[in-house]
Amino acid sequence: MDIISLLITIAGILIILALYILGQISRNKMPQEKDIASVPRIVDDNGDIFTSILDDIPATDGSTPKVKPAVQKTEHATNTTSTAQTTTTATTKPKKSTASSKLQTQHILFISAINNKGLNGNQIEKVLTQHGLHFGEMDIYHFLVKDQSNNNTGLFRIANGVDPWTLTTQDLKDKWIPGLSLMLTTPSPIDDKKAITTFIRTSKSIANKLNGELKNKQQQLFTQEDENNFLKSA
Repeated sequence: MDIISLLITIAGILIILALYILGQISRNKMPQEKDIASVPRIVDDNGDIFTSILDDIPATDGSTPKVKPAVQKTEHATNTTSTAQTTTTATTKPKKSTASSKLQTQHILFISAINNKGLNGNQIEKVLTQHGLHFGEMDIYHFLVKDQSNNNTGLFRIANGVDPWTLTTQDLKDKWIPGLSLMLTTPSPIDDKKAITTFIRTSKSIANKLNGELKNKQQQLFTQEDENNFLKSA
């Protein structure tokens, strides 16, 4: 009996070890969380991530900027830039200031649904197209303008306000979404005041056509004061 009990105990230990090993193997084969770093976050001037149309979901504009990242425009940025520009080495001459050296500023707007049902996905594609936006990179919509070289380039972008951020036909057909996120970055390919005016005018019209509300980055109703502040930053 003692031998049988010992064999049963050993068999039990072997079974437990086998289950543990199988569990580790299964865990290693599980799909890892996808890297979403390629979808940039919309951040404010202090680097904080904005909330999306839904309060607890980070927002993103879904597009990869073609320009190199620059320091966000803050109250202290001007002083930092001035100091950097006056620092030179014995072998380097100070560069002349150009438009491309201006600090980047993000102008963010949201279009949210007036009712709890959401924006009608079946209307979004049609309305965006009517307002001169084109479906493209990162599966979102881009408003294109002619740059100084007469080439088409993106002025501002419109993305889904919530996960999955994209605006494909599959994302929109027969669906209702809480809202859209819009972003313009200045300096822009054209005159900044004209870019901001175009951005606001187009956003207001899209919101009206979709029976939605235009909101600022704090997700409060976009006011004339907000518009004035946008233009002052140009």
